[in-house]
Amino acid sequence: MNPGAPTTTGEPLLAAAAHLGDVDGVLFDLDGVIYAGPEVVPGAHETLTRLAEAGIAYGFVTNNGSRSAADIAAQIRSYGLPAEADQVTTSAQVAARALAAEIPAAAPILAIGSPALADCLRDNGLNPIAADSAETPVAVVQGFHRELNWYDLAAACEAIRAGAAYWATNRDISMPTDRGPMPGNGSFVRIVETITEVTPTVTGKPSALMISSAAAAIGVRRPLMIGDRLDTDIAGGKAAGYPTALVLTGIHQVDDVEAAESGSRPDLILTRLPELFLPAADSQENP
Repeated sequence: MNPGAPTTTGEPLLAAAAHLGDVDGVLFDLDGVIYAGPEVVPGAHETLTRLAEAGIAYGFVTNNGSRSAADIAAQIRSYGLPAEADQVTTSAQVAARALAAEIPAAAPILAIGSPALADCLRDNGLNPIAADSAETPVAVVQGFHRELNWYDLAAACEAIRAGAAYWATNRDISMPTDRGPMPGNGSFVRIVETITEVTPTVTGKPSALMISSAAAAIGVRRPLMIGDRLDTDIAGGKAAGYPTALVLTGIHQVDDVEAAESGSRPDLILTRLPELFLPAADSQENP
């Protein structure tokens, strides 16, 4: 059975979300929800397997735009979990689609980021150029890349000051690693933003566009967005108008929910993902 094909026959399986209305699929953040570094989060395998067997559409939403959807799906499968590339939505994909709607295909776009970001731009009929190109870009799009250097940031600043539109895939200040939190794309975006005094258009979570694009990718209209971060996963789901659930296997915990603003407060709180299948009374409903 294709886990990305929407169906209504298995929806009663999502017992904890039944009171939230017509939920027709599930979107998952990855790090802290499905896996944590090299380890699968306890309960993730059971949850994805049950959804796949029931024919409930599900997908994955990641602000990591440094790798392709195919590579991310392969990583998920390497843990023994069911996943296909068309179930994965990255911030680079969403940025490329949004740029394609606004910029002529032949116009040069300075792609500051990984090869996967440039590939996304090409896949959408755009013309990505590198920092050492002699062409004058009409836009700059900045995404995470471990090999980012001073010359890349300088080229971005120069182009933006010359009038190029400024876009960024996401604003995550940090990223989890086996050495602890390290600088994420948002840290480098802050540098360019500070130097140019220009605020970028951001397409990754908590952008509503990111979450609605992920829903469209798996063919659903009102998914439950599940994540471990209030400021990106939950805020993005709510911005898109979808019900949300915080799972306590990652960054934010119950105390964080109590201190959060209304736009970042989840509809459900799950200690572990399999609680999704329990009656609402057995999960924590957030008022």
